[in-house]
Amino acid sequence: MPQTGVLIANVFGVIVICITINASATIFPLWTSPEYHLSHRVVSIVFVNNNHFVMVELSGDYPIPPLGNWIILSRYKNQRAATWEIWYKPRLDAYRTWPENNRDPTGFVDLSEFGFIRDLSGRVDRLEWMMERMVASAGMDVPVYPGPGHDQDPQVPGDHQESDDSDFHDEPRARNQSQISRDPQVPSSRLEVVPNIHFLNPNTVTYTYNERDAALYALGIGACAKDALDNKELKYLYHEDGQQSIKVYPTFAALFSIGLTSQLSQLPGFAFDPRLLLHGQQYIEIYKPLPSNCVIQNKSSIVGLHDKGKAAILEVEVVSYEKETGEPLCMNRTTVYLRGAGGFSSSSEPYSITKYPNQISSKIPKTPPFVVHEECTHPSQALLYRLSGDYNPLHSDPKVAEVAGFSRPILHGLCTLGFAVRAIIRTVCDGDANLVKAISGRFLLHVYPGETLITMMWLQGSRVLYQTTVKERKKAVLAGFVDLNHLRSSSL
Repeated sequence: MPQTGVLIANVFGVIVICITINASATIFPLWTSPEYHLSHRVVSIVFVNNNHFVMVELSGDYPIPPLGNWIILSRYKNQRAATWEIWYKPRLDAYRTWPENNRDPTGFVDLSEFGFIRDLSGRVDRLEWMMERMVASAGMDVPVYPGPGHDQDPQVPGDHQESDDSDFHDEPRARNQSQISRDPQVPSSRLEVVPNIHFLNPNTVTYTYNERDAALYALGIGACAKDALDNKELKYLYHEDGQQSIKVYPTFAALFSIGLTSQLSQLPGFAFDPRLLLHGQQYIEIYKPLPSNCVIQNKSSIVGLHDKGKAAILEVEVVSYEKETGEPLCMNRTTVYLRGAGGFSSSSEPYSITKYPNQISSKIPKTPPFVVHEECTHPSQALLYRLSGDYNPLHSDPKVAEVAGFSRPILHGLCTLGFAVRAIIRTVCDGDANLVKAISGRFLLHVYPGETLITMMWLQGSRVLYQTTVKERKKAVLAGFVDLNHLRSSSL
């Protein structure tokens, strides 16, 4: 039975609980993390009367037995799969402290003694049904997870860059993912094809900020962290003519699209698990310098959708207008990965549509950089940046970070982008943010607060190509470009 339980857990992406007197055990999926599954379904099997198994239903906050000691369960686990034990630690601990007098003599389990067990042996979805499905599914009609490290990351439409540093490698690709989407018994995200550009909200959404918000954001991306009197950065925090006269960093515009995930969840025919969402790329266009305070109206729409098999790639555009004048202020285009939401189209002709089919590639040159800027983030950087509105506990709660597979909370990707663009403004633009016309950043890997960021820059006409690496781990974490209106001669 242990080998069969392992097969059921990994073919169907479920938790299998085997209950016997001598060797009860819980079997988690070996290759996928808890976040990979939209819901956690439990298949519970009990050995009764010392001669057969029945399928039961467990209810309430029931304890679950620890993982078995079989050698097959100690292999093939990746780091994120091991976090199943963290998710279910309270129940595992409860089982270990379960009184001995709740257990029956060897070879016999009386189901009536357990209040949280309901016998399903008379129902059609008992163990035999599961086995019949497994036999009928031979020949790869049901997805099989091949293990980590065998697939390349889905490419973001736009500025492609070859890199082995992406943190998307750990999630295995489900073969024949379309079978998952059509099968209501297998937990997964569900995505229906959106054939045309779709507005997320037919009405505009208002966003209001003031001088305090702009200054707090500047502190969050490291402005004046080394020198409180820095004349290139103090103007983003203080102005002698009054706080209303401070300057605003162009990456502050990325905050205007906060709340995008909740809008996506309201889209008709579209469902996904927000825990599986990864921020892949951010593109910002600045139409005029951002004022220190403003009431903004945002209009958002889907401008791209791509089926990548194990994931869907979604491009969402948010255009921001000044409410008072109606003039466009900036535009954000966010590219997100929705893990588990792919496979909704033919594998021979995967679905792909975008409003911007001719996006320009910007590969990092092999030549020495024009300028290099090195700066250390503060250990509490994420705690400070989150005050600008992104309260995802992944960036503040150690337990949530551990469940997600990280040793500690990670820095917001948009905070890393803010550090990189601020470095470009400081070194290439001589501190003048008004020179920035457009920003593109592709997120390659996470950053831990306290790590040192090295941003390398190359000039190509009025475009600054850049790549940011973490000094301590020697890994690239961000790459992209910044387009300028013109260059100051003092910067050359």
